[in-house]
Amino acid sequence: MPNLLFDSVTFTMACPPPFDDTSIARESTTANSRYNVASVKKATLHAPTLRAVMAYIKLYQAFTEGGSTENLGAIGKQGDKKLVAEYVSGRGEIQGVVYNRESGSLIAGVFETKTSPPTQFKHRASGGTATGTAMFFAAMPVFMEDNEFKTYYDILYDEIAGGTPNLSTIAEAGYILCDNVYRRVNNPADCGSAGVKMEFPTSGNVRLLTALALSRGSYSASDVLLGQFEVIKAGLSSKRSRVKISNDDFVGKYKLSERFFSDKEKSLIPELPSWYVIPEEVATICEYAQKTTDSQMPMRNFMLRGAAGSGKTEGAKAIAAGLGLPYMFLTCSADDEKFDYVGQILPNIEGIDFADPKSGEYIPTTAEIDADPVGAYYNMTGEFSDSITADEVKNALAKRMTEKESKKDEKDFRYVYTPLIEAIKNGYVLELQEPTVISKQGVLVGLNSLLDNCKAIQLITGEVIERHPDTVIVITTNTDYNGCRELNQSIISRMNLIFDMNTPDAKVMTERVLGITGCKEKSLVQKMAETVEKIAKQCREDMIGDGSCGMRELISWVQSYMICEDPLSAAEYTVLASVSADEENRAAIRSKCINPVFEGM
Repeated sequence: MPNLLFDSVTFTMACPPPFDDTSIARESTTANSRYNVASVKKATLHAPTLRAVMAYIKLYQAFTEGGSTENLGAIGKQGDKKLVAEYVSGRGEIQGVVYNRESGSLIAGVFETKTSPPTQFKHRASGGTATGTAMFFAAMPVFMEDNEFKTYYDILYDEIAGGTPNLSTIAEAGYILCDNVYRRVNNPADCGSAGVKMEFPTSGNVRLLTALALSRGSYSASDVLLGQFEVIKAGLSSKRSRVKISNDDFVGKYKLSERFFSDKEKSLIPELPSWYVIPEEVATICEYAQKTTDSQMPMRNFMLRGAAGSGKTEGAKAIAAGLGLPYMFLTCSADDEKFDYVGQILPNIEGIDFADPKSGEYIPTTAEIDADPVGAYYNMTGEFSDSITADEVKNALAKRMTEKESKKDEKDFRYVYTPLIEAIKNGYVLELQEPTVISKQGVLVGLNSLLDNCKAIQLITGEVIERHPDTVIVITTNTDYNGCRELNQSIISRMNLIFDMNTPDAKVMTERVLGITGCKEKSLVQKMAETVEKIAKQCREDMIGDGSCGMRELISWVQSYMICEDPLSAAEYTVLASVSADEENRAAIRSKCINPVFEGM
């Protein structure tokens, strides 16, 4: 699958002057890059690449000649790995990009004006208006490291700077520059050290620059190469140094008010395992929630975005622990309706109180069954079965309810709160998981009144539920997953802080897995964690996107190894099976990433 940066629509866009001259053909079979190894060689002018090159030329020319660089963009770097850029589009908006040349990752935002907050970069092919020009502009210093690219860039620059460019000369330079970028970005592995990693999401929606990180200076260039930055400026305050926070010092430190909890509520307050490292994002959310408590608009709505295994759910639980509040969660699905979030109508069976497990016979909720089927079945029946599944527990519950219902002459029903309503009414932390999978966008919009602090919602029973001032809602999601949709802007605007959770590195994954699984072979687990990192990168390079490889897969791999004592066999039905449903993809990952490390062990 080709990189979306080179989607077919990008080859049909109008080229910038002087490449828009009608005498310049769109394709050439005689001028192409040395990285073009196709049997029939052809180079095509690529408008986004040429726009980036021409924008760089204008910026460089103004900079070297002492002219004004206003509205011409800027390029800088942050250390040796990251490049930071502001590209000014033809519409006048500023597209900010942070590009990690080592991993290929991209973060971007579109600024309508210099003072407006960033909106998500959406590729034109996915319904947006932006193209990849800003990404190519940000990578210009990397492109220039290649001798061929630099040679033909200099030829083009001299022609443009001279004022009367020779069309045949600039055409040849354009073909070779476009072909050079296309080959190095689209197939970096085939270009050796000249390859340029650029992981553009298949959804076309690039991870968003957040306003909070901008204000902190998290994206700011430590070294400005060209131009003057207008929106990605130095932060208002220096970036806080990352200090490891002791779990004992964190738990309950950020209480929002003095509360008394029942034994049941106390059991819902998460206990953090000793191996868990408090992320800076979690500590920041707790700090802001506490310090804004006495303000007119306390911060109570937060969003954590990130790939599977990046720690979003663990982060939500840690937030509850830091605030000293009970934690509940609600997992979204594609067919959800509004009433799936505000309550359920269930049979009112004699001797059973669905709202209170201690009143009469215990009836577990769907969330309790999904989270702990073994415990739910034991509490419901008094029988212990360590192999029982959630579906089996639900079937047993349905059978029990049917039997009890058949004994009654008259039937009636009662309204039972969902975890969302319980959390809002009682002042808990509620994690709303993956709302982007909901097919009906109006479902969450209908809950806007609950996302507004101290607002209320009326249930179909007529009861009015007011939001407790301590209620904290944490939305956890990943917009790049297949099947995910964009969140409605009204939801995003109600989030007080939005954080992008990065996947933990191999060292952190190793410590977490050792703590979770109890495995004592640290060096082996370290190798397995490094292999998972390598697999994830290889999947991005090979455009394998129908599976997953991260923290959860590593845990399963280690647990399987602890039983079979063979890392290769354990990998087959854990990490490899999760990577892809395609056997050819699995074979490639097996030979490139797993066998070289674990074969013969």
